[in-house]
Amino acid sequence: FGEGLGLNAADTNVFIQREISLTGQATGKMLREAAVYANAIADQTGDSSKAIAQNMAAMIHDTENFGNITVAEAARMSASLRQLGLNYESLSGMVGKFQGFESAAQSVSALTTVFGVQLDAMELMTLANEDQEGFLRRIRQDFLATGKSVDQLSLAEKRLIRDQLALTDVAAVERLLDPSSAITSFEELTMATAGMGTESSDAMQAVKDDILTITD
Repeated sequence: FGEGLGLNAADTNVFIQREISLTGQATGKMLREAAVYANAIADQTGDSSKAIAQNMAAMIHDTENFGNITVAEAARMSASLRQLGLNYESLSGMVGKFQGFESAAQSVSALTTVFGVQLDAMELMTLANEDQEGFLRRIRQDFLATGKSVDQLSLAEKRLIRDQLALTDVAAVERLLDPSSAITSFEELTMATAGMGTESSDAMQAVKDDILTITD
């Protein structure tokens, strides 16, 4: 399954170790889910299942910021990041910045004062801790609701957003707030993974085209 998803041994091991932490057993269930969901989301969005799987492994490994997510949620978030042209580090930085109320309130205050964007510190803190997928969509939605194009922002303003959202660089700000970037709706991504079988035969079917040879 790791080979089919383009994962190296360390990334493959992330799913096994996380399953052991959660259940005390290494049945391979999380890795099978990764194979099925990454391919299902890739089919829905027209993206690469391998690229989606790379982000998934990073999120599953980052238990500090994403310790509560399921494999299906990781697949959906990975697809959204890919569609926005953002790397995993950008989302991780934003989530970490808003997980504490003090830092969330400070960032919201600065952004509201400068841009007039309507952000709710308590809501964002809750989302950052409990629904990271909803957090990403809410941040983008609230900024775009101001009607101010990213092209109208000065470099200093972009730097301010970068710092307050803990993004990796100014280019990440431009991609996050680009209104022309279309991301697949939450409902469509959820439907893509709904009812998918995750047994070994289902997972093998998902990755069979990517595996050249399997020995008994």
